[in-house]
Amino acid sequence: MRTRKPAMSVSSSVTSSPDSSDASLEAAAASPSSNCLYNHHNEHHHNQNHANNKNRSSFTDSTMAASVREKMKLASPPPSSLTSSRYTFYSPRELPPLEITSRLVSAFVRGTSSLIYVLAEYEAMELISDIYKPNSEPTTAKLCELLAIAAVGAQYEDVGSDTTMALFRSAKWYLDIEFGKDVEVLRKMRVSMLVGLFLIFEKSFFAVDYLDQAIRLAKSTGVNRTTRCKPYSEREWASWRRVWRSLIFLDGPRQTAGWLPV
Repeated sequence: MRTRKPAMSVSSSVTSSPDSSDASLEAAAASPSSNCLYNHHNEHHHNQNHANNKNRSSFTDSTMAASVREKMKLASPPPSSLTSSRYTFYSPRELPPLEITSRLVSAFVRGTSSLIYVLAEYEAMELISDIYKPNSEPTTAKLCELLAIAAVGAQYEDVGSDTTMALFRSAKWYLDIEFGKDVEVLRKMRVSMLVGLFLIFEKSFFAVDYLDQAIRLAKSTGVNRTTRCKPYSEREWASWRRVWRSLIFLDGPRQTAGWLPV
């Protein structure tokens, strides 16, 4: 984040010796024209001092304003902090290291499989293969999904807070901003669920928004009903139904006990 330093105007102060001051006064008394010159000279000094004071005041005010702005940024980070220099922003051309991604996906499957179902392990491996394949241009939707999986996996495998937040913030940005309308709705539902799950780990009330979004998306496809909808096969429908039940499981405590842990 670049901070602009307020420019400070520095002007040299004009000082006169007592002797030259006395001489000026004598000349002013001897001649009316020289008196005019003296008044003009005195007025010039007054205006210059006023300008210097104004510049110093402006510098102080701008410095104080910048200080207040910095404190406000620390207290309430703006959306632009998503791409602040502290965190890497992952993109199709700047992927997280493959070794870290593989570790986190394995940690995700190992850590969540006993409690909820989000996707099969082979689906996660296919995502890694599609995105890291040489000379490939991964879609935004697939990259977003893999980053969200890795971010949740970082809750089970320590890779450092900076890497964890870079994964999460990148995934969340793609979900909020760049997840195309032509993308399969149930995949967007799953990413919303993953973002909500990460925020549950972080004890953030914003998890409610993403779980609600996931539920709305799921209901729009009819996955909340037992009757299979086209174009899904029996196997695909059974898998998405498991994801739906896991989503309701995550959302359940909010419905019964006020939800988020303290």
